[in-house]
Amino acid sequence: MNLQKAVATAREIVKERGDFVYNPINIGGRCAYVPITDPRFPESLKDYAAPGAKVSPCLVGEIFLRTDGLTDAQASAVEGVSFTFPHLDKNTKAFLRILQNEQDSGASWGQALAEALTMLQNEMPSVYARIAE
Repeated sequence: MNLQKAVATAREIVKERGDFVYNPINIGGRCAYVPITDPRFPESLKDYAAPGAKVSPCLVGEIFLRTDGLTDAQASAVEGVSFTFPHLDKNTKAFLRILQNEQDSGASWGQALAEALTMLQNEMPSVYARIAE
């Protein structure tokens, strides 16, 4: 996946469920990349599953499920974006990390996307210009 695909997919998801808030699992702010109904959901987190975990993964997980899919190791990971998806380029990782951080801070998916796009526009204007609508 590249940045353009990640942004386009995030926009698609936000159109569908932009007001959705996925509260992180209450152990170190961790969330799972797949819904709890997925057999690959991390066993260590099942007792702490966040509200919404039965119907949806986190926003980053939803992006991967709709694009590249998730390997078993990625789906059951409890680490952050950089550790779980080392193959991504730095701009894509930066975008996904902002989405993840905003979501884990209680932002809706729409708010998380707006913040990530603002960060790209302010800190990486040449990159933003390539993905702006």
